[in-house]
Amino acid sequence: MTAGPISRQGRTGVTQYLTKAEVAERLRVSEKTVDRYIRRGFLKAIKTTDTPQGAVRVTVASYEAYVARQTVTPAGA
Repeated sequence: MTAGPISRQGRTGVTQYLTKAEVAERLRVSEKTVDRYIRRGFLKAIKTTDTPQGAVRVTVASYEAYVARQTVTPAGA
């Protein structure tokens, strides 16, 4: 079970983020696949500065947009 999105206050409002593990779980893919999606531009991500290596976080908006692009609408619907 995941804890839910992380929120950060920015200049334009609150942006919510998911960890790579949360995205992988929701999409039912591996974290390596999530890395590929980020590299290919399918998902928008940031690297945080709260850890020495920098943790990667995916924006909830880009996750939702990716899911919407993958949804198939039946013909005639």
